Amino acid sequence: MKLTTWEKFVCSLISVNKWDISNTLKNLDEMKSQELFDVQKLENLDVIEIGNKLKRGGYDRGSLTYMIAERLQEASSKINQEGLTRCEKILSNDTNESREFLRGFKGFGPKTIEVFYNLK
Repeated sequence: MKLTTWEKFVCSLISVNKWDISNTLKNLDEMKSQELFDVQKLENLDVIEIGNKLKRGGYDRGSLTYMIAERLQEASSKINQEGLTRCEKILSNDTNESREFLRGFKGFGPKTIEVFYNLK
């Protein structure tokens, strides 16, 4: 299964704090059905709506769910401002520039960045 750049971004971001990437990937279809991989739509939703979509998509971590929802909303806004195509180009290769770009998003530290680049 080949993931888009934004799918890798979302999966990496929610695979934190003892939530293994395998948990995320097994719910991939459910998350897709909730439109969690539509960067334009996410920007226009409030944090509660995104959190509810995460829960319906199989990601229910209590209050952490809404923290992740907030991060997804902020990230989608930033990516839409930068331009999705430009962001995909930056993130297409594992470089210092791309790692620095990812560090500009809340929730993207060294572990999350490694998860991002280990996803195919």
